[in-house]
Amino acid sequence: MKKPIYFLLLFLGTSFLSPSSYAADTEKSKYQIAEEAEAYYSKGEESFHINDYGQALIYFRKVTEINPLEGDAYYMRGLIYQKKGDFKNALEEYNRAEKYIKDKAKLKSVYSNRGVLNFDQKNYSQALVDYNKALDLDRNLFQAYLNRGLLYEKINEYEKALADYNKAITLDPFNSVVYYNRGLVYFHMKDYGKAIADFDERIKKDGYDANAFVNRGRAYYASGDSARALKDYNRAIELNPNLSSGYNNRGVIYFSQGKLNDALANYQKALALDPAMPDAYNNRALVYAVMGKYDKAWEDASKAGQLGYKVNPDFIAKLKTALGRER
Repeated sequence: MKKPIYFLLLFLGTSFLSPSSYAADTEKSKYQIAEEAEAYYSKGEESFHINDYGQALIYFRKVTEINPLEGDAYYMRGLIYQKKGDFKNALEEYNRAEKYIKDKAKLKSVYSNRGVLNFDQKNYSQALVDYNKALDLDRNLFQAYLNRGLLYEKINEYEKALADYNKAITLDPFNSVVYYNRGLVYFHMKDYGKAIADFDERIKKDGYDANAFVNRGRAYYASGDSARALKDYNRAIELNPNLSSGYNNRGVIYFSQGKLNDALANYQKALALDPAMPDAYNNRALVYAVMGKYDKAWEDASKAGQLGYKVNPDFIAKLKTALGRER
């Protein structure tokens, strides 16, 4: 099982319109109004950095009450809503920011983050449009290549994903996240040697990433090295005892070695941690079948199918025969 891949959000610094852009006020000069807006913006940034998003929103709203054309404040509100998981409001704020921000160096951040927002909502075509717009403005924008690579991986366009990750690595060769992401692409492409090499890079830079050990283990297992795979799964579980994929994959090793009780215990643990893990149900069904517990095998195979797993039709047919009835 692969871990959801990292997204990186960009952050805009303060940049205010000139005082001439502010409406005249009978009590205050344009410069006083501009200073007041800047003060609210600074307070909003301070609140944002200490994760006090509610207060930050209040301050950034004050900014746009003073000057409705202040695009940076809309951007910050969009970023806050995005962090809070409020897609609707985040999208509205980013759309306002796009309208009022004219600086290309900043506009790329709007597109990059809105692309992440759309990706999270599975609006892949719109996310791609946003990433492309960001890269049109900055051909060296690391985050956009990283995120677009993830999108291409998600829609199974692995060659394009690989190209984006390669470009991201040229821009930041010390960022281990890209190696991890590229390793997953190589795994999908069945180039297990390169996948292992990339997971090695991730582990060298972050030896505490349990998911990197799980995925390197998967690559070792797929290439026929069960001993190293088991070692990696054990290490992943040491690092994160609540990592369901570690137990599920370790169960696969034990099953291949004929250690049915050990395999069963690992699948049980995986499902206790993640009751909606379809491949663990399928794998446990295989164990039950070998143990002659066909009713339990059928229940698990059915559950796996309900969760979207493509259970082997031959296995289903054999279960039906063993049960002596049609299901």
